[in-house]
Amino acid sequence: MNHFFNPERPGKMPSTSSTRQRMEFEVDYDRIVFSSPFRSLQNKTQVVPLPEHDFVHTRLTHSLEVSSVARSLGRQAAFALQQNGIEIGSNPSEWGAIAAAAALAHDIGNPPFGHAGELALSEWFEQNELADLSPAETADLKSFEGNAQGFRLLTQRKDLKPTFATLGAFTKYPCPSLFEGRDSRKKSQKKFGFFQSEKAIFLEMADALELQRHAGTTEARLRHPLCWLVEAADDICYLIIDLEDAVRMSLVGIRQMVELLEPLLPETASLNESFQKRSIDEQAGLLRAMAIRELIVQFTEAYVRNFESLKSGSLDSSLDKLVEKSSALAQLSTFSAQHIYQSERVLELQAAGFELLPKLTGMFMEAVLEQRQGRKNGSGRLLNVSRMLPFQVQPEDSTYGLARLVLDYISGFSDRKAMDLYQRISGIRMGY
Repeated sequence: MNHFFNPERPGKMPSTSSTRQRMEFEVDYDRIVFSSPFRSLQNKTQVVPLPEHDFVHTRLTHSLEVSSVARSLGRQAAFALQQNGIEIGSNPSEWGAIAAAAALAHDIGNPPFGHAGELALSEWFEQNELADLSPAETADLKSFEGNAQGFRLLTQRKDLKPTFATLGAFTKYPCPSLFEGRDSRKKSQKKFGFFQSEKAIFLEMADALELQRHAGTTEARLRHPLCWLVEAADDICYLIIDLEDAVRMSLVGIRQMVELLEPLLPETASLNESFQKRSIDEQAGLLRAMAIRELIVQFTEAYVRNFESLKSGSLDSSLDKLVEKSSALAQLSTFSAQHIYQSERVLELQAAGFELLPKLTGMFMEAVLEQRQGRKNGSGRLLNVSRMLPFQVQPEDSTYGLARLVLDYISGFSDRKAMDLYQRISGIRMGY
């Protein structure tokens, strides 16, 4: 088990805290908190794009809360495993620190407009065939993946470079976009976790952590044991807190929230007379706190119960399917999909993302491809667009490499910046 807690960093970078009273995994956490990609999550969609309510979550506040839950899950799971006589390879504090750092970064690669933004960024590449791409590179571009973009940011930015242990816990899908033998029934292969541009770093990480290969595949690996806890923390927070946000925005009534969460609460929980006297926001907050506290217990128990199967790869399912109250969680998930994520305002603003992100992608891709050709008499519009990019185009740049840089630029936008830039470039709005 010790190899799962490797504190080294990609590229054989030296330890940063040899003379400090800090774990390397705490350094990971601090680096992420102070990074600009993390700060940009403040204006990225969580439930509703461009929220106007002061207390509605953005990707940043969501990430902080997921990190808090992940730390609790990591520590409690490690203690519980020790009590059951299972070797954990480290100590509960390190489990908590790794889970917290990985969870803090879990959405760092998300583009504007959330999962709708992922689809929108893929659209231009689906409709435009590019030369000089391998099948794997084509698959990368035709399916933008926020998890893989997060892995790219964490490993390519000099101010991040987290430890192998944190990277492993972060990587929900330790496989590429295209490989022989994919089994979409396995949770770890449902999506992908790295682009071809980061393949060498992924393999360096996988070897350092001794992540085993999936049977019948050459590139897909088994998950890091703490990855299940990071994913569980995300599941807990978005299921419960997104519902709380929906109540605050009057998308869902407080009675509906009570009905959905009561089956998740412990039998001793009682919504007494004092609960009824609270404001709706206070009631929603109390329900959220009670549900999260109970689910941390439930997910910890499920993790410990299935630990050996998860670690060996014989069980490849998310923990929400393994908890005692999985049916109540499934009911909540179905309700949220129908009544929160498909609400009128969400759909309207997601439609805006589908309108503008493919056009921005096409505009910047046309500009960099023309600039690579060295056309001095090309379109004045494309020349102006290319000057907006934060990188210089060189004649030797590959098509895939340029596409990755363009997607780095656009996916780093907040929802507001994407809309603002599109309106200015398109002439819809002028001035500042």
